[in-house]
Amino acid sequence: MYKKIGIVDDDSKNASVAMKSLVRFATHQGVSFTILGVLDILTPMKPYFTMGGEKWGEEIDIFRKGFQHDRARLKRILAEDEKYAKASGISPSIIFLEGQPSEQISVQAKKYDILFVGGYAKTKRKIENIAGRLAREAQCDVFAARRDEIKEILLALKGTALDREIIERGILFAKCFGAHVTALHVAGSLSDGKANPLIVKKAKEAGLASNIKVRALLARGGVASKILAHAKKSDLVIMGTQGVGGLGDMVMGTLAERITKKATCSVLVVRPGKKKR
Repeated sequence: MYKKIGIVDDDSKNASVAMKSLVRFATHQGVSFTILGVLDILTPMKPYFTMGGEKWGEEIDIFRKGFQHDRARLKRILAEDEKYAKASGISPSIIFLEGQPSEQISVQAKKYDILFVGGYAKTKRKIENIAGRLAREAQCDVFAARRDEIKEILLALKGTALDREIIERGILFAKCFGAHVTALHVAGSLSDGKANPLIVKKAKEAGLASNIKVRALLARGGVASKILAHAKKSDLVIMGTQGVGGLGDMVMGTLAERITKKATCSVLVVRPGKKKR
């Protein structure tokens, strides 16, 4: 299903969680992946933007040392990632980039079928976490990791054509991690009316065909709040984003970004478009 796989190590708290999840997935699927690291060269420069020439001359050595330290640190992290992957029998590719991290990764995302990245986490270090932006803008699927173990998977279904791909991903990851699967359909209080059992029935049927038991759940109310409530009992939420442009993309994209930011578990955002191979 996924042929071109990448992982972004942004030196965040959950980047190592993303690596563990990806290595297990890649080992199960018999595929390799690319590790991407971006050295942020703009944020460290901001304090110096307003300095005069004389003051900048006094501070330039401090800036250079800090920049060299950050470069060495990121290269060391990427080397550790490579070593960890090779210990599991995987030989990944390494890409080292410089620039504004979210911009660089957004460009790189066009080359992949799925990107793994650490999910949002509270940290004392000021690191830009790009999971939310990728969930909103990336042209590939995005796996924002927060949990080492995946034992409970929640499928957030909407009754659209994208549900089929969400279900496929759910079964794939359930087989990989030995997880249980729950299919949830939330009928929005304003638009959808009654929850439709046929939507989750498709997930149960697909699971049965793959020897995966799928539990069905129907709910009504605020879609985001209901998904987040059930996510508390899950290790991975799999949901879609429309990616069609216009109002639909704005609403669904915002929902995917919100869940990615606020869920306490890992989130896989599935995007339509180019065929996953």
